[in-house]
Amino acid sequence: MRPEWHTKDTFKREVEDAHVNITVKNNDVVSHEVLITVCTYDNDSSPIIKDAKTSSIRETIPPNGTIQFKPLIPIYSWVSTGFAAFHANVYTDWPKNGGYPYTAEKSATFRIVPKSGGASASSEYQQSATSESDDPYNMTFRLPPSAVYGAPFGEYSINVSAYALGYRGHSSRTFSREFQIDGDVNFDHGVGILDLVLVTSIYGLQGGSGSHLWDPARDVQPNGKIDILDVVVITSKYGQTY
Repeated sequence: MRPEWHTKDTFKREVEDAHVNITVKNNDVVSHEVLITVCTYDNDSSPIIKDAKTSSIRETIPPNGTIQFKPLIPIYSWVSTGFAAFHANVYTDWPKNGGYPYTAEKSATFRIVPKSGGASASSEYQQSATSESDDPYNMTFRLPPSAVYGAPFGEYSINVSAYALGYRGHSSRTFSREFQIDGDVNFDHGVGILDLVLVTSIYGLQGGSGSHLWDPARDVQPNGKIDILDVVVITSKYGQTY
């Protein structure tokens, strides 16, 4: 399996859909049903949410056969500019159903730029190699901002599956995303002076700027930058608790 770049590796936020071409070949002498998934993360390691029906495909590949999967990923206004990445996997089934990967995950980088700007292609945009290690693997991720495109509140299940040398491993966890008022930046169940200070202290900062001060949680009116819109959200809900 390999993600394939053609001529385009830079996409404008809010204007273009990012796209990648994934080719999967069955080298076996029998047919195999495969589940191909694509996860996309921006410069802040935030998943760019895409419906599972359109960011995955289930197909049967005949012996020595090949299929291609070319999903389109919308680049929303809250997505951070800078380098982003596609992560592609080929499974027997969803991990929650006991599925495991046929092969190691493959990834490829691309760049997201503001809709009013642009950037030329660069040799820096290369497929990243998959590392091998005897150490345990950790999976981390962050849900996108709650406003506009955020993940719904409620309970989530995480299922992770691995397969190597005939051995299978599976782990699952659950967590809850509690109700939150937009503007509660420090997650103390209320909107107050600390939230206002946290936002105004990085006023003008943009996602993808490379600054260690950037915090997507403070972009409460998610548009990829800290501006007057974020301040307005906080002041309009100042004093509210939940």
